[in-house]
Amino acid sequence: MRRVVLIFTLLTAMSIGTGRLAAAGAPATAPAATTRPAATRPAKPKLTAAQARKLYWTGKYDQAVQAYRKLLSGPGEALTASIGLAEVHTLTGRYEEALTALDATARRGRPSADWHIVRAEALAELGRYEDALAAAQRAFDLRPDWAPAILCAGEALETLGKKTEAIAAYKAVENAIARKGFRSDARSLVAGGHILDRYAILTGQKASEQAQNILHNYFQQAHQKIDKQYWPANVAAGMLLLAKHKTGEAGKEFALAAKINKRIPDVLVAAGAVQLSRYQFEKAIAQADKALKINPQHADALLVRAAAKFRWRKLDEVAPELDKILKFNPNHLQALSMMASLHVRRRDEDKAQSFIRRIQAINPAYAQLHEDIGDWLSSARQYAQAEKHYKKAMEMAPELAGPVTSLGKLYMQTGQEKLAEETLKKAFAIDDFRADVRNYLQLVRKLNNPEIYKTKETEHFIIKVDPTHDEVLLAWVAREAERIHAEVSDHFDHVPPVKTLVELFPDHSSFAVRISGRGRLHTVGACTGRVIAMPAPDPKRGGAGTFNWAVVLRHEYTHAVTLSATANRIPHWFTEACAVWEQPDRQSFRAVQLLLTAVRADKLFPVKELSWGFIRPSRSRGPNARSLAYAQSEWIFEYIVEKKGYDAIPALLAGFRAGKSQSELFQTVVGTTEEQFDKDFRAWARQQVVSWGFDPMPRPSLAEANKRVKAEPLSPDAHAELAAALLRGRKATLAIAEAKKALRFSPAHKQALEVIAYALSKTKKHDDAIKWARQLEQVDPYSAIGARVRAESHLAKRRWADAIVALEAYKQRRPVDSYGYERLAKLYMQIGRTAKALPNLIELHRRTVKDPKYARQIADIYRTSGKPDEALVYYERVIQINPYDAGAYQSMAGQFAKNKDYDGAILAMRSACMVEPKNADFWVQLAAAHYRSARASKSPEHLSQARSAAQKAHEIDPNSRAADILQMIEEAAGEAAPPSGRP
Repeated sequence: MRRVVLIFTLLTAMSIGTGRLAAAGAPATAPAATTRPAATRPAKPKLTAAQARKLYWTGKYDQAVQAYRKLLSGPGEALTASIGLAEVHTLTGRYEEALTALDATARRGRPSADWHIVRAEALAELGRYEDALAAAQRAFDLRPDWAPAILCAGEALETLGKKTEAIAAYKAVENAIARKGFRSDARSLVAGGHILDRYAILTGQKASEQAQNILHNYFQQAHQKIDKQYWPANVAAGMLLLAKHKTGEAGKEFALAAKINKRIPDVLVAAGAVQLSRYQFEKAIAQADKALKINPQHADALLVRAAAKFRWRKLDEVAPELDKILKFNPNHLQALSMMASLHVRRRDEDKAQSFIRRIQAINPAYAQLHEDIGDWLSSARQYAQAEKHYKKAMEMAPELAGPVTSLGKLYMQTGQEKLAEETLKKAFAIDDFRADVRNYLQLVRKLNNPEIYKTKETEHFIIKVDPTHDEVLLAWVAREAERIHAEVSDHFDHVPPVKTLVELFPDHSSFAVRISGRGRLHTVGACTGRVIAMPAPDPKRGGAGTFNWAVVLRHEYTHAVTLSATANRIPHWFTEACAVWEQPDRQSFRAVQLLLTAVRADKLFPVKELSWGFIRPSRSRGPNARSLAYAQSEWIFEYIVEKKGYDAIPALLAGFRAGKSQSELFQTVVGTTEEQFDKDFRAWARQQVVSWGFDPMPRPSLAEANKRVKAEPLSPDAHAELAAALLRGRKATLAIAEAKKALRFSPAHKQALEVIAYALSKTKKHDDAIKWARQLEQVDPYSAIGARVRAESHLAKRRWADAIVALEAYKQRRPVDSYGYERLAKLYMQIGRTAKALPNLIELHRRTVKDPKYARQIADIYRTSGKPDEALVYYERVIQINPYDAGAYQSMAGQFAKNKDYDGAILAMRSACMVEPKNADFWVQLAAAHYRSARASKSPEHLSQARSAAQKAHEIDPNSRAADILQMIEEAAGEAAPPSGRP
């Protein structure tokens, strides 16, 4: 009996069974060979069942069929041949032919247990489960101590929901194991391993002990010690490991099987399922298609295709894939379950119920139905509905770890970490061999331990950090979070009904486990709705490089707000659009370059496909497709606001909350179809590029430009395009020559003049470059290239005044290019004109918030200019990029003190002490801040804290200024004490 292979994906906690190969293996016992009569010449070797089996075993299925058919005509091996032929037909999807082959020998002798097993498999593939059970029972009756027969009977009973009877059948494995020769038969060992696995699950045995036993003493023993060609053992091991989320180890087992037979459908399907878990949909479908070439009616391959379309949100294409299964097996439980899930996801309860009733008629105890529905709802963030289905699955099958694990993950995603820990403990008790359960449980135990993670609660947030490394972040994140909340909730007119949980992890792997259950995740922030997670913003530990935690927090909190506002129904691209729009660096210099390139190459995403730019970006849009998706989403946000007004944004959010589709809302809110929107947006985008000072037209390749010149030798445009292509290829001399050809036909050709001026500046012929640049600006007074060439040449000649004029012009003509700001800031700082440098530094920081150098320069300028409020803003931005910069906290404390904000000064110096706890000077300054606060507020508590800080400084360095501070403290304490004799 083939066990149903469920689609494996780490994201939805589905699992894979063992595949159809449990019963495959060595042929049934063949009759004794007769002695060949003597002959004067060698007789042609007689075809044997073993030879046919070898063809089958190595994937030569058509040849195996022919061999078995020849054997059917002979009296000696007809029964064995019919079994072998039926196995080949079953593996290649010809289930009716498998039954026909078996029926052909039914009257020629007493069918064996093996015959009934193969018949049961074929019947099960066709959904004739009662008939399959009868065949399986017959096999069991014939050989009640044979593991393959026991497995076949147990699986047939499980398919029909008869768990008690299945347990009783599986218990007979004790007799099989005791049977003589059991451990020398690879097929029996593998079947025995499957039985022990199912029995352990159904009876609640400890999974880790049993799994290791099954892997090593059954599956691996069968392959390594008994029969190295017995690939079903490798497949069985791979499937077991895959179900435990151990993909690396599973892959090794599948590879071993493929060395023997490259055409095993279940191996190809397993590879597709792994690709599906990684959102590699085309690869998943490609693997499934390979399996379908061998077996066009391979249900699990079709399930992979359906699940890939489901995950891909191509919902209209899911049902046709499932219909292909239901055509040959109208009772396929997994296909019916996915159909029900599809209609629940589409909020069509009537259609969903029709499939649910069909499942219940076959197996009233099929808990996988509710686990599947829960998984698909959870993937759509419909957590409340998903929770109900997981609990229903747990009631129906308390022995299964899947629904419990998925419920635990759901609680992790919704920030209910106490519930998550309780639930994952239950999952671990059921199956302590699952890697995802172990990873999640270890992490949530730490998160719930106040000694490992320190917590600070504010009006709208609960913030957790690892105090060993990151306690310094706690207060600053709390301050910034509330500031962000006030702005973001106002912008989208929504306050999440529960506090948002913000968790900062000491390393990137912990952060990745928190979000995905795996140790790798290529991002620095994530939001699951109520929960925001980030790795530590320390590049030495985080593994994510330098980033601005405040910008990430603002981005992720916008997700929390927009997801809450839409009941988690907002399209991925639109929540990203809102989140990037909220960032101070929303149109960074890099984003501008990506958008410019996409416009020129016509690579902007259609709005229907934009969400997949984040989840699974297409290579056709280049290596930066995901970054382009972020930039384009925010650009679309701007476009909608420009065309329809900001009120369109909350209108879209309200529509998504009501369950309306994107296509509906584009019609009613944006006033156009998605297709027309794409056309209009592309036209608007080209105009935006022009306003930035760039040419939106495509840049032809050198080959294309050469081809055009040959076709249009008198065209100045053709020669100018070729000149530009040559210049991009760093062939400046040839570019100048070609541009001059264009000028012969058109003396004022703008592009040709640009090429010559730019090429001359790059070849350091600066005086000539300036002359050509001025000629260019006579043709186009707003030429950005002309200003850029003049700026570069004057800088090279150290003509600072002329360079400043050119740079200021360039900045006006290309306001989204960093070049003008960078050169002006540097030049103004060099000549001591800090006030002029300031606006350039501010723009550089706004568009590149990952580098603290600009924020520090700005803060220092404000500090030396006597503007402490402005200085504090930018010192705080320094620590938002590098919260481990003790000097920045020290500078902040000084500015707070100037404002007589002693609480701020205390916070800043306490932070400096956290970063450098052995720095006596910092403790002295903390003591001084407390002392000033005590003097101003008459607070004995602050005086006491000042004393403690000064004493700490003295312990670290007796020669520090701690003694002076302590003396001042004691004098102040004496002044505050009441006179002797008075109460």
